[in-house]
Amino acid sequence: MSILFDTAVLHGFLNTRDARHEDAKRIVEAALEGRYGTVFTTTFILDEALSLARARREPYTTAEHLLGMVGLRPDVGLAPFITLLDIGLEDVAAATRIQERHWDRGLRFTDCTSLHVVERDGLDAVATFDAAFAGVVKVVDAAGP
Repeated sequence: MSILFDTAVLHGFLNTRDARHEDAKRIVEAALEGRYGTVFTTTFILDEALSLARARREPYTTAEHLLGMVGLRPDVGLAPFITLLDIGLEDVAAATRIQERHWDRGLRFTDCTSLHVVERDGLDAVATFDAAFAGVVKVVDAAGP
């Protein structure tokens, strides 16, 4: 079993003022208990989450914790539990084809790279609050799978 964490879940978990913080917290806690198997995110999602934290003028500790969750900041004292998947040029090309197929759904390009990774790596679900994923891939939100 495996799951891909989307930007909103990562950001919601780290920002206690986020409207979906409690939902994101439940998802992360379930992941830490092993309920979803291996947890992944992508370099594009990491970029979005870091950029969102910066745009919302959150303290740098938010970025440090996110980087710690994926193992890029071992000095912050968090045990990494998310495997970071790189998005390369071939993945970008595949995502453009996915975006063309789903243009009217409102999926952002990063969402299309996520869908490609789910297909490419055979992941079971996406943890997200983004309704655009519904009907395209199995979605885990606060209610569970």
